[in-house]
Amino acid sequence: MLWTTLIAAFVFPVVSLAAPLVRRELEDTQLLQFLNVLEQVESNFYKQTLAKFKDDDYVNAGFSDAAVPKKLLQDILNDENAHTSFLADGLQGAALRGCSFNFKHLLTDVRVAMEAARVLEQVSVAGYIGAGLLVEDKNFLLAITSMLTNEARHESAMNVLGGGTSVPQAFDFALRPEQVLSVISPYISGCQMDTTPNKSLKLEGGLESGKIIKFAQADFPTDRPLFCQILVGGEPAGLSQPLETCSLPVDKISGPIYMYITDDAAPLAANILNQNFGSIIAGPAVAFVDDGEAVLSQVVAPQMKHEPFAAPESMGEEIKVIGISHAQQPLDDFDNLFGKKQK
Repeated sequence: MLWTTLIAAFVFPVVSLAAPLVRRELEDTQLLQFLNVLEQVESNFYKQTLAKFKDDDYVNAGFSDAAVPKKLLQDILNDENAHTSFLADGLQGAALRGCSFNFKHLLTDVRVAMEAARVLEQVSVAGYIGAGLLVEDKNFLLAITSMLTNEARHESAMNVLGGGTSVPQAFDFALRPEQVLSVISPYISGCQMDTTPNKSLKLEGGLESGKIIKFAQADFPTDRPLFCQILVGGEPAGLSQPLETCSLPVDKISGPIYMYITDDAAPLAANILNQNFGSIIAGPAVAFVDDGEAVLSQVVAPQMKHEPFAAPESMGEEIKVIGISHAQQPLDDFDNLFGKKQK
C-alpha cells in the first residue's frame, strides 16, 4: 500500500507520534457503563427495526424474501439483549437506566436501516477492542473479548444485509468510549454518564477519490490550524492533511474508514494507548469503501439497489457514507445528552 508513503508526503515522518499526550483516564466502571449503553443502543435499534418493517418492505428493498433478514436481525437482537443484561448484572447499582433511543432518521426504509446497522456494528467492534485495551482489571477481559467476537460476527452479517463486502479488510480499529459515543450519541437521551462524547462530525455530501472532503460543521475553532485525519484498518497512524485540502487518497483501500478533525498536524496514532486523543476536535465520522464483489449480499438481496455517493470510476470502488453519518439529524442541542453539554 501507499498509505505510509502518503503520510510522509502530506505531513512528516511518523517519528512525530512521540509528541506529548494528554491523558484522560477512565475507570473500569465507566468502561462497563459505556459498553452497557452501547448494547442498549444496539438492542433498541434492532427491536425498533423489527417492529417497524413488514415483509413487503424487505422484498421492496431487494431481498428475495423477508425470512433471512428478519431471522438474522432477531438472532442479533437476542445476543444484544443477553449482552445488555450481563453487563447490567455486573454493574449492579451502577448500571445506567432510563436511557431513551430515537432512530426515526435511520428507519426511513429497510436499506437505510441495514446500512445504519453496518456502522453500528463496526463502531461496536471498535469500542470493544478499545475497552479491552483500556480495562484495568483483566478479570473483565474474558467477558469483553467474548462479546467482541460475537459483535464481529454481527458486523459480517450486517455487511451482507447492507449490500457490502462481508469481510472487507484484515484489520479492525480500536476506539475510545468518547469516540464511539460521538457516533451514536445523537440517538440517545437521558443517560447520566461520566463520559462526555466527542463532538459529532458530519460529512457534507459524498466522498470521491482525490476530491476535497467537506464537513458540515461551521463551528470549528478559528484561532489555530486544523487538520483532518483519515484512518484505515491495519495502518499505524492516520493520513493527516490540512482541513482545507482534506481528500480521500488515491490508494486502493477497502472497508470502513474513520475521519477526525484535530488541532495537531502529527498523524493520529491508531493505537489508542499511544494516541494524542486530546488533540481531537471532532469525530470520528464513519464511511465504507466496498471494493470487492458483494457475493453473499447478491444471494440474499439480488435486487438491492444502492445509491453510492460519487463512486469514482477510475478506482472501480463504491464509496458510501452510510448509516449513522448524522446527515439527517440536527446536532445543535446537547443539553440533555448524558446530562451535560458538549464541550
